[in-house]
Amino acid sequence: MHVAKNTLPTPVIAHLEQHDLTVITEPGHLQMYAAGTKVIEIPSIRDVTAAAAALRTVLCKGPVDRLLHPFELGQSVAGYLRSLYGIPGMGFQTANVFTNKFAMKEAYKKAGLPSAPAHITYSPEGIGAAAQTLGWPVIVKPMLGGGSMDVHRLDGPESLRELLTAPEYESFRALTVPLVVEPFVEVLAEFHCDGIVIDGAIVFAEASEYLAPLLDCPPEFNGSFFLAAGDPLRASILTLHREAVRALDLRDGVTHMEFFRTPGGILAGEIACRPAGGAIPEAIEHAYGVDIWDAQLRIMLGEDPSVHPIRTEGCLVNYHLPVSPGRITGLTAVEDLQCIDNVVAARITKKVGDVIPPNYNSSYASGVVFVHVDDRSGVDDAVRRLADAFSIEVEPLSSTAKP
Repeated sequence: MHVAKNTLPTPVIAHLEQHDLTVITEPGHLQMYAAGTKVIEIPSIRDVTAAAAALRTVLCKGPVDRLLHPFELGQSVAGYLRSLYGIPGMGFQTANVFTNKFAMKEAYKKAGLPSAPAHITYSPEGIGAAAQTLGWPVIVKPMLGGGSMDVHRLDGPESLRELLTAPEYESFRALTVPLVVEPFVEVLAEFHCDGIVIDGAIVFAEASEYLAPLLDCPPEFNGSFFLAAGDPLRASILTLHREAVRALDLRDGVTHMEFFRTPGGILAGEIACRPAGGAIPEAIEHAYGVDIWDAQLRIMLGEDPSVHPIRTEGCLVNYHLPVSPGRITGLTAVEDLQCIDNVVAARITKKVGDVIPPNYNSSYASGVVFVHVDDRSGVDDAVRRLADAFSIEVEPLSSTAKP
């Protein structure tokens, strides 16, 4: 099952196409499949009735050994279908608690993990009552969703009225899932931990710090760097990650979990059972020799992921090259970035003529650069050098222009 807007790494697709593969996806899917691949389109991967009907057409022709769903959106539907039809892999209960932000918070609370409290409301009109209980400002987000899309900070009743009426928030008001409302907390720094779990044991986990907190992150400071082995924050994050894996009862899968350093200490953020977005999987492979996409694929197929991490000296930074809404008219050549001192690898993913949409998630970038520094103290200087070396020029789109 493949959500339309996401694409899989080429090696993952190549591995899948060695099998008798049927793809259930959505209209307008970006992923291209090999000639002869059976493709069934349904209106939405999150439509459980349509997904079940599509899967039944496959089952009527023969057994299904595995049902793969590599992305967060629709993961609970895939879990439900596995449970319904007895297909091996993650069932509905685990898939739901990894994708349903309210159920996740309830599991955290039961296990005693430090986390911001959460209220659930079943329509945008209920946000105000939840905010009155929690106290303004608040963060509001869809109960089911990925990345930072449709996540908003509301400072008071006036910003809530704007969210409920302004044309630019129409997509938020069109959401068909409940909403989670949390108190806004002062975030001093944001972190992530990426792991691999096999038979309930964590066989790989590493902690990283984002260059800036993701909510309202300046485009020129998007990326992260791995924490040194002796960093006390790393130990705290790995401990909380282990407790979250236990609380959500994950037996097999890969994880991407967020953490926030606040004046009151480290808080556990959301955890997803999927590889991280952006350049994080590639950074993990550069730094530790672990292909987290391959691990996820093999776990879902019931194969041995054979994880053997290595540890390199120093600190690897993955820096997302900034974007700006509009049509690209010029941008720096990748060769100009590759020649910068201590750059391990660089690639540009956009080109002149491409259109950058006005709204995009935290993983959206013009490209990525991986740079090695000796320790945390060298991160800021490395990022400044990369930001100064890269430029992107765009022209605004007219209201009638099309990508």
